[in-house]
Amino acid sequence: MFVGKAGTGKHTHARALEKALFEAGRNVYMLDGQNVLLGVDHDLWVDAAQSELVRRFGEVAHLLLNAGLIVVSTTNAIGLADATAVQALAPDAPMLLIDVDPSGASTMACDLRITGTEPEAEVISKIADLLRHRGITSRAS
Repeated sequence: MFVGKAGTGKHTHARALEKALFEAGRNVYMLDGQNVLLGVDHDLWVDAAQSELVRRFGEVAHLLLNAGLIVVSTTNAIGLADATAVQALAPDAPMLLIDVDPSGASTMACDLRITGTEPEAEVISKIADLLRHRGITSRAS
């Protein structure tokens, strides 16, 4: 799960990771917050409770994980603080949090913090190492 403010490069890195995993033969799906917002959340009012947005996002992710997919996600509606709520909806699925923070000022706990300006290959390599270490993948991605 890539988290961070809008315009930080989350989407670009998430798409690159999805592509790298797919090319490595993994079953992977990119779940963008916009997908959920325009579909599952379409019935919510603009000022819907953050907890309901997070719950619905987590439920969609849970369904995809149960189908055996690696889910790469990014959304502006869910931050590091909300990630534990998403994780609670899929407690058996390991989750990696990648915080994209150009300022470098974030102190929230995460698995990897990037500025969003690193070379794509470097970011993908670091995430692939984390995926192997957590047992999500068993060979280089």
